[in-house]
Amino acid sequence: MRKDLKINLALFIISTSLVLVFFELGARYLYKPKNLNYSQFIQRSNNPNIKWEHKPNISVKVNNENFKITTDKWKFRREENNISKIKPGNKKRVLLIGDSVVEGHGVNDAETFSSIMENIDDDIQVLNAAVGGYNTFQE
Repeated sequence: MRKDLKINLALFIISTSLVLVFFELGARYLYKPKNLNYSQFIQRSNNPNIKWEHKPNISVKVNNENFKITTDKWKFRREENNISKIKPGNKKRVLLIGDSVVEGHGVNDAETFSSIMENIDDDIQVLNAAVGGYNTFQE
């Protein structure tokens, strides 16, 4: 009886391992993720703590994907290049910092959180300084 249990357990482990290997190889064959060309919109930063940042004044369709990234001269992600250093007296400014979620990676400029915030309230100006891949220290 004890010998049969060991044989059954060994067969179970071997067959389960073979099934998992088969599914892993199948998934790798069928799913081939696209490699993004980040150099289209990201550049190396002079600040050693940040390491990378958006390129200024760009408007690129990312790797023939269905979204476009636009930045202004201050490297904020936004459609209009109308930000001045001096805050407009009638508006409040909101600065968003964060990673690709806040940046809006994967969506068009008009669909980002910052753009939606600006469209909801005319009394605020939103500066989206988020950059994909940033961690808490870089923010």
